[in-house]
Amino acid sequence: MSELREVIGRVSVLVALLFMAGCPSETVAPTPVAKDPLKGWSVLAGKYAGGGLTAAWSSGAGGTARSWVLVGGDGKDGIILELNKGAWTQHKVPGAGLLWWVHGDAAGHRIAVGDRGTIVSWTSGDAAPKIIQIAELEKSNVALYGVWFAEGAETLWVVGGNPKAGPGSGVLWSIARADLSGDPGAKAKRVDVGADQGILFKVIGAGGERWAVGDGGKIWHGTGDKWAIEHTAKTDVLIGISGTKPTELVTVGGRGAGVVIRRDADGWKQVAGGDGAWISGLSAVVRLADGTALVGGNYGFLGKQDATTDPTDLPAVTPPLTDLTLHGSWADKHTQVVVGGSFDNPTQPIIGCLLMRGAALPALPSP
Repeated sequence: MSELREVIGRVSVLVALLFMAGCPSETVAPTPVAKDPLKGWSVLAGKYAGGGLTAAWSSGAGGTARSWVLVGGDGKDGIILELNKGAWTQHKVPGAGLLWWVHGDAAGHRIAVGDRGTIVSWTSGDAAPKIIQIAELEKSNVALYGVWFAEGAETLWVVGGNPKAGPGSGVLWSIARADLSGDPGAKAKRVDVGADQGILFKVIGAGGERWAVGDGGKIWHGTGDKWAIEHTAKTDVLIGISGTKPTELVTVGGRGAGVVIRRDADGWKQVAGGDGAWISGLSAVVRLADGTALVGGNYGFLGKQDATTDPTDLPAVTPPLTDLTLHGSWADKHTQVVVGGSFDNPTQPIIGCLLMRGAALPALPSP
Protein backbone atom coordinates (compact mmCIF):
# COMPACT_ATOMS: atom_id res chain seq x y z
CA MET A 1 0.00 0.00 0.00
CA SER A 2 2.83 2.36 0.83
CA GLU A 3 4.48 1.62 -2.52
CA LEU A 4 1.23 2.50 -4.27
CA ARG A 5 1.07 5.84 -2.44
CA GLU A 6 4.67 6.56 -3.46
CA VAL A 7 3.94 5.83 -7.12
CA ILE A 8 0.83 8.04 -7.05
CA GLY A 9 2.87 10.81 -5.45
CA ARG A 10 5.57 10.60 -8.12
CA VAL A 11 2.98 10.66 -10.91
CA SER A 12 1.30 13.70 -9.34
CA VAL A 13 4.61 15.59 -9.21
CA LEU A 14 5.39 14.63 -12.83
CA VAL A 15 1.96 15.80 -14.03
CA ALA A 16 2.39 19.08 -12.17
CA LEU A 17 5.82 19.66 -13.70
CA LEU A 18 4.55 18.90 -17.21
CA PHE A 19 1.61 21.28 -16.70
CA MET A 20 3.90 24.05 -15.52
CA ALA A 21 6.27 23.51 -18.45
CA GLY A 22 3.40 23.90 -20.90
CA CYS A 23 1.97 27.08 -19.39
CA PRO A 24 2.74 30.40 -21.09
CA SER A 25 4.69 32.86 -18.96
CA GLU A 26 1.82 35.35 -18.62
CA THR A 27 -0.27 32.83 -16.66
CA VAL A 28 2.23 32.82 -13.80
CA ALA A 29 0.91 34.79 -10.84
CA PRO A 30 2.41 38.30 -10.77
CA THR A 31 4.76 39.40 -8.05
CA PRO A 32 2.46 40.68 -5.30
CA VAL A 33 2.60 44.36 -4.45
CA ALA A 34 3.84 45.01 -0.90
CA LYS A 35 0.96 45.28 1.55
CA ASP A 36 2.04 48.63 2.99
CA PRO A 37 1.37 51.17 0.19
CA LEU A 38 4.23 53.36 1.42
CA LYS A 39 6.85 50.64 0.93
CA GLY A 40 8.45 49.26 -2.18
CA TRP A 41 8.54 52.46 -4.24
CA SER A 42 11.27 53.06 -6.78
CA VAL A 43 12.09 55.82 -9.26
CA LEU A 44 11.68 54.74 -12.87
CA ALA A 45 12.33 58.28 -14.15
CA GLY A 46 13.68 60.99 -11.86
CA LYS A 47 14.17 63.83 -14.33
CA TYR A 48 12.57 62.79 -17.59
CA ALA A 49 13.75 65.25 -20.26
CA GLY A 50 10.82 64.55 -22.58
CA GLY A 51 8.53 66.73 -20.47
CA GLY A 52 6.37 66.68 -17.40
CA LEU A 53 4.14 63.63 -16.89
CA THR A 54 0.62 64.48 -15.79
CA ALA A 55 -1.40 61.28 -15.95
CA ALA A 56 -1.16 57.50 -16.26
CA TRP A 57 -3.70 54.87 -17.25
CA SER A 58 -3.59 51.08 -17.49
CA SER A 59 -5.91 48.47 -18.98
CA GLY A 60 -5.15 46.24 -16.00
CA ALA A 61 -3.85 43.34 -18.08
CA GLY A 62 -0.72 41.45 -17.05
CA GLY A 63 2.13 39.65 -18.77
CA THR A 64 2.73 40.41 -22.44
CA ALA A 65 -0.74 41.97 -22.66
CA ARG A 66 0.19 44.89 -20.38
CA SER A 67 -1.00 48.22 -21.73
CA TRP A 68 -0.10 51.55 -20.12
CA VAL A 69 -0.41 55.14 -21.34
CA LEU A 70 1.43 58.18 -19.98
CA VAL A 71 0.78 61.76 -21.10
CA GLY A 72 2.27 65.18 -20.46
CA GLY A 73 4.38 67.68 -22.35
CA ASP A 74 7.14 70.25 -22.27
CA GLY A 75 4.92 73.35 -22.35
CA LYS A 76 5.17 73.66 -26.12
CA ASP A 77 4.24 70.20 -27.37
CA GLY A 78 2.26 67.43 -25.76
CA ILE A 79 3.64 63.90 -25.42
CA ILE A 80 2.10 60.43 -25.32
CA LEU A 81 3.98 57.31 -24.25
CA GLU A 82 2.13 54.03 -24.82
CA LEU A 83 3.31 50.62 -23.61
CA ASN A 84 2.21 47.64 -25.70
CA LYS A 85 3.86 44.22 -26.03
CA GLY A 86 6.64 45.25 -23.66
CA ALA A 87 7.80 48.33 -25.61
CA TRP A 88 7.03 52.06 -25.41
CA THR A 89 5.76 53.99 -28.44
CA GLN A 90 6.15 57.78 -28.43
CA HIS A 91 3.87 60.36 -30.03
CA LYS A 92 4.36 64.13 -30.04
CA VAL A 93 1.34 66.42 -30.15
CA PRO A 94 2.61 69.67 -31.71
CA GLY A 95 1.34 72.91 -30.20
CA ALA A 96 -0.64 71.20 -27.45
CA GLY A 97 1.48 72.60 -24.60
CA LEU A 98 0.62 69.97 -22.00
CA LEU A 99 -1.73 67.04 -22.16
CA TRP A 100 -3.38 66.92 -18.74
CA TRP A 101 -5.26 63.64 -18.61
CA VAL A 102 -5.83 60.34 -20.37
CA HIS A 103 -8.47 57.63 -20.20
CA GLY A 104 -9.04 54.35 -22.01
CA ASP A 105 -11.00 51.11 -22.04
CA ALA A 106 -10.46 47.41 -22.64
CA ALA A 107 -11.64 47.78 -26.25
CA GLY A 108 -8.51 49.83 -27.00
CA HIS A 109 -10.09 53.30 -27.14
CA ARG A 110 -7.81 56.03 -25.81
CA ILE A 111 -8.55 59.75 -25.29
CA ALA A 112 -6.13 62.40 -24.00
CA VAL A 113 -6.96 66.07 -23.41
CA GLY A 114 -4.88 69.16 -22.81
CA ASP A 115 -4.08 72.81 -23.34
CA ARG A 116 -5.75 74.94 -26.03
CA GLY A 117 -8.80 72.73 -26.29
CA THR A 118 -6.80 69.72 -27.44
CA ILE A 119 -8.35 66.27 -27.75
CA VAL A 120 -6.23 63.33 -28.92
CA SER A 121 -8.04 60.17 -29.99
CA TRP A 122 -6.65 56.80 -31.01
CA THR A 123 -7.10 53.06 -30.79
CA SER A 124 -4.32 51.03 -29.22
CA GLY A 125 -1.91 50.00 -31.95
CA ASP A 126 -2.66 52.91 -34.31
CA ALA A 127 0.38 54.24 -36.14
CA ALA A 128 -0.53 57.79 -35.09
CA PRO A 129 -3.28 59.40 -33.01
CA LYS A 130 -5.87 61.85 -34.33
CA ILE A 131 -5.32 65.36 -32.97
CA ILE A 132 -8.22 67.80 -32.64
CA GLN A 133 -8.11 71.34 -31.30
CA ILE A 134 -11.55 72.81 -30.62
CA ALA A 135 -11.37 76.20 -32.31
CA GLU A 136 -13.26 78.30 -29.76
CA LEU A 137 -11.30 76.78 -26.85
CA GLU A 138 -7.98 77.23 -28.62
CA LYS A 139 -8.84 80.87 -29.33
CA SER A 140 -9.71 81.58 -25.68
CA ASN A 141 -6.78 79.48 -24.41
CA VAL A 142 -9.06 77.10 -22.50
CA ALA A 143 -7.39 73.90 -21.35
CA LEU A 144 -9.17 70.58 -21.03
CA TYR A 145 -7.96 69.11 -17.75
CA GLY A 146 -10.00 65.92 -17.50
CA VAL A 147 -11.72 63.28 -19.61
CA TRP A 148 -13.76 60.19 -18.84
CA PHE A 149 -15.98 57.74 -20.74
CA ALA A 150 -17.68 54.51 -19.77
CA GLU A 151 -16.37 51.19 -21.04
CA GLY A 152 -17.15 50.98 -24.75
CA ALA A 153 -19.26 54.16 -24.63
CA GLU A 154 -19.66 56.54 -27.55
CA THR A 155 -19.92 59.66 -25.34
CA LEU A 156 -16.96 61.46 -23.78
CA TRP A 157 -17.16 63.84 -20.84
CA VAL A 158 -14.52 66.59 -20.79
CA VAL A 159 -13.86 69.35 -18.24
CA GLY A 160 -11.58 72.36 -18.10
CA GLY A 161 -11.22 76.13 -18.15
CA ASN A 162 -8.73 78.99 -18.31
CA PRO A 163 -7.17 79.98 -14.93
CA LYS A 164 -6.31 83.43 -16.30
CA ALA A 165 -9.80 84.17 -17.61
CA GLY A 166 -11.67 83.99 -14.34
CA PRO A 167 -14.40 81.67 -13.07
CA GLY A 168 -16.65 82.05 -16.09
CA SER A 169 -14.45 79.87 -18.31
CA GLY A 170 -15.44 76.53 -16.76
CA VAL A 171 -16.14 73.73 -19.25
CA LEU A 172 -18.29 70.64 -18.65
CA TRP A 173 -19.16 69.11 -22.01
CA SER A 174 -20.24 65.78 -23.45
CA ILE A 175 -18.96 64.96 -26.93
CA ALA A 176 -19.98 62.09 -29.19
CA ARG A 177 -17.00 60.04 -30.33
CA ALA A 178 -18.31 60.20 -33.91
CA ASP A 179 -18.14 64.01 -33.81
CA LEU A 180 -14.38 64.00 -33.23
CA SER A 181 -13.92 63.64 -36.99
CA GLY A 182 -15.61 66.98 -37.61
CA ASP A 183 -16.05 70.02 -35.37
CA PRO A 184 -16.70 68.57 -31.88
CA GLY A 185 -17.17 72.01 -30.35
CA ALA A 186 -20.15 72.74 -32.58
CA LYS A 187 -22.01 69.58 -31.59
CA ALA A 188 -20.96 69.28 -27.94
CA LYS A 189 -23.67 69.23 -25.27
CA ARG A 190 -22.71 71.91 -22.77
CA VAL A 191 -23.61 71.98 -19.11
CA ASP A 192 -24.12 75.49 -17.77
CA VAL A 193 -21.80 75.58 -14.75
CA GLY A 194 -22.50 79.27 -14.08
CA ALA A 195 -20.34 82.34 -14.39
CA ASP A 196 -19.02 82.17 -10.82
CA GLN A 197 -18.36 78.46 -10.19
CA GLY A 198 -14.85 78.31 -11.62
CA ILE A 199 -12.86 75.69 -13.49
CA LEU A 200 -13.44 71.94 -13.37
CA PHE A 201 -10.34 69.79 -13.23
CA LYS A 202 -11.33 66.13 -13.32
CA VAL A 203 -14.39 64.03 -14.14
CA ILE A 204 -15.16 60.40 -13.35
CA GLY A 205 -18.01 57.93 -13.59
CA ALA A 206 -19.17 55.10 -11.34
CA GLY A 207 -22.33 53.02 -11.18
CA GLY A 208 -24.00 54.89 -14.02
CA GLU A 209 -23.44 58.28 -12.35
CA ARG A 210 -20.73 60.92 -12.78
CA TRP A 211 -18.82 63.41 -10.65
CA ALA A 212 -16.61 66.38 -11.50
CA VAL A 213 -14.42 68.42 -9.15
CA GLY A 214 -12.87 71.86 -9.36
CA ASP A 215 -12.51 75.39 -8.05
CA GLY A 216 -13.91 76.39 -4.70
CA GLY A 217 -14.04 72.79 -3.53
CA LYS A 218 -17.11 72.19 -5.71
CA ILE A 219 -18.18 68.60 -6.36
CA TRP A 220 -20.64 68.24 -9.24
CA HIS A 221 -22.92 65.22 -9.62
CA GLY A 222 -24.39 64.10 -12.92
CA THR A 223 -27.10 61.64 -13.89
CA GLY A 224 -28.19 61.47 -17.50
CA ASP A 225 -27.71 64.97 -18.91
CA LYS A 226 -28.45 66.72 -15.61
CA TRP A 227 -25.71 68.08 -13.34
CA ALA A 228 -25.82 69.91 -10.00
CA ILE A 229 -23.42 70.78 -7.19
CA GLU A 230 -23.63 67.93 -4.69
CA HIS A 231 -21.11 69.19 -2.11
CA THR A 232 -18.78 72.11 -1.44
CA ALA A 233 -15.63 71.21 0.45
CA LYS A 234 -13.72 73.62 2.69
CA THR A 235 -10.80 74.16 0.34
CA ASP A 236 -9.83 76.44 -2.52
CA VAL A 237 -9.75 73.67 -5.13
CA LEU A 238 -10.28 69.95 -5.73
CA ILE A 239 -8.07 68.50 -8.46
CA GLY A 240 -8.09 64.69 -8.42
CA ILE A 241 -10.83 62.08 -7.97
CA SER A 242 -10.80 58.28 -8.01
CA GLY A 243 -13.06 55.31 -7.35
CA THR A 244 -15.21 52.70 -9.08
CA LYS A 245 -18.37 52.76 -6.93
CA PRO A 246 -20.58 55.72 -5.94
CA THR A 247 -20.04 54.97 -2.23
CA GLU A 248 -16.27 54.49 -2.60
CA LEU A 249 -15.03 57.74 -4.11
CA VAL A 250 -12.14 59.88 -2.91
CA THR A 251 -11.11 63.37 -4.05
CA VAL A 252 -8.09 65.51 -3.15
CA GLY A 253 -7.01 69.12 -3.56
CA GLY A 254 -5.82 72.26 -1.86
CA ARG A 255 -3.14 74.42 -3.45
CA GLY A 256 -1.31 75.18 -0.22
CA ALA A 257 -2.86 72.90 2.40
CA GLY A 258 -4.05 69.54 1.16
CA VAL A 259 -7.41 67.90 1.83
CA VAL A 260 -8.76 64.38 1.34
CA ILE A 261 -12.53 63.93 1.03
CA ARG A 262 -14.41 60.65 0.73
CA ARG A 263 -17.91 59.72 -0.40
CA ASP A 264 -19.70 56.82 1.28
CA ALA A 265 -23.34 55.87 1.76
CA ASP A 266 -23.84 58.98 3.90
CA GLY A 267 -22.35 61.40 1.39
CA TRP A 268 -19.11 63.41 1.31
CA LYS A 269 -16.90 63.87 4.37
CA GLN A 270 -13.48 65.45 4.83
CA VAL A 271 -11.15 62.83 6.30
CA ALA A 272 -7.81 64.66 6.19
CA GLY A 273 -6.50 68.20 5.95
CA GLY A 274 -7.95 71.56 6.70
CA ASP A 275 -7.12 74.00 9.49
CA GLY A 276 -4.14 72.92 11.57
CA ALA A 277 -3.20 70.02 9.29
CA TRP A 278 0.40 69.61 8.13
CA ILE A 279 -0.40 68.32 4.66
CA SER A 280 1.01 69.68 1.42
CA GLY A 281 -1.28 70.60 -1.46
CA LEU A 282 -2.58 67.47 -3.21
CA SER A 283 -3.50 66.70 -6.80
CA ALA A 284 -2.83 62.97 -7.40
CA VAL A 285 -5.09 60.26 -6.00
CA VAL A 286 -5.95 56.64 -6.67
CA ARG A 287 -8.21 54.47 -4.53
CA LEU A 288 -6.60 51.06 -4.07
CA ALA A 289 -8.53 47.80 -3.97
CA ASP A 290 -8.37 47.63 -0.16
CA GLY A 291 -9.88 51.11 0.19
CA THR A 292 -6.63 52.94 0.92
CA ALA A 293 -6.27 56.27 -0.88
CA LEU A 294 -2.79 56.79 -2.30
CA VAL A 295 -2.27 60.56 -2.61
CA GLY A 296 0.45 62.82 -4.00
CA GLY A 297 1.15 66.49 -4.46
CA ASN A 298 3.56 69.36 -3.96
CA TYR A 299 7.30 68.78 -3.36
CA GLY A 300 7.03 65.07 -4.14
CA PHE A 301 4.67 64.34 -1.26
CA LEU A 302 3.41 60.74 -1.54
CA GLY A 303 1.18 59.53 1.26
CA LYS A 304 -1.77 57.35 2.17
CA GLN A 305 -5.12 57.80 3.85
CA ASP A 306 -7.24 55.04 5.39
CA ALA A 307 -9.50 54.49 8.38
CA THR A 308 -6.54 54.51 10.78
CA THR A 309 -4.97 57.74 9.50
CA ASP A 310 -4.56 60.82 11.67
CA PRO A 311 -6.55 63.45 9.74
CA THR A 312 -4.03 66.18 10.60
CA ASP A 313 -0.90 64.44 9.33
CA LEU A 314 -0.95 61.87 6.52
CA PRO A 315 1.80 59.22 6.70
CA ALA A 316 4.15 59.57 3.73
CA VAL A 317 7.13 58.10 1.96
CA THR A 318 10.12 59.61 3.77
CA PRO A 319 12.33 61.08 2.49
CA PRO A 320 10.44 62.07 -0.68
CA LEU A 321 11.66 60.29 -3.82
CA THR A 322 11.40 63.50 -5.87
CA ASP A 323 10.99 67.24 -5.35
CA LEU A 324 8.69 67.56 -8.36
CA THR A 325 4.92 68.01 -8.14
CA LEU A 326 3.04 64.71 -8.32
CA HIS A 327 -0.06 65.27 -10.45
CA GLY A 328 -1.53 61.90 -11.48
CA SER A 329 -1.75 58.33 -10.26
CA TRP A 330 -3.07 54.99 -11.44
CA ALA A 331 -3.00 51.45 -10.09
CA ASP A 332 -3.90 47.97 -11.27
CA LYS A 333 -3.34 44.68 -9.44
CA HIS A 334 0.21 44.46 -10.80
CA THR A 335 1.66 47.97 -10.62
CA GLN A 336 1.03 51.31 -8.94
CA VAL A 337 2.28 54.48 -10.61
CA VAL A 338 2.51 58.16 -9.67
CA VAL A 339 3.69 60.76 -12.20
CA GLY A 340 4.63 64.42 -12.01
CA GLY A 341 6.80 67.24 -13.23
CA SER A 342 8.25 70.70 -12.75
CA PHE A 343 4.97 72.43 -13.64
CA ASP A 344 5.56 75.21 -11.11
CA ASN A 345 8.73 76.38 -12.86
CA PRO A 346 7.63 77.30 -16.40
CA THR A 347 10.73 79.44 -17.04
CA GLN A 348 12.77 76.25 -17.36
CA PRO A 349 12.22 73.26 -19.67
CA ILE A 350 9.57 71.13 -17.96
CA ILE A 351 10.90 67.76 -16.81
CA GLY A 352 8.95 64.78 -15.52
CA CYS A 353 9.12 61.92 -13.05
CA LEU A 354 7.58 58.49 -12.63
CA LEU A 355 7.49 56.57 -9.35
CA MET A 356 6.29 52.95 -9.22
CA ARG A 357 5.89 49.88 -7.06
CA GLY A 358 5.01 46.28 -7.87
CA ALA A 359 5.75 44.75 -11.27
CA ALA A 360 8.23 47.09 -12.94
CA LEU A 361 7.52 49.01 -16.13
CA PRO A 362 10.25 49.19 -18.81
CA ALA A 363 12.54 52.22 -18.74
CA LEU A 364 11.06 55.23 -20.49
CA PRO A 365 12.42 55.86 -23.99
CA SER A 366 14.73 58.75 -24.73
CA PRO A 367 12.88 61.89 -25.91
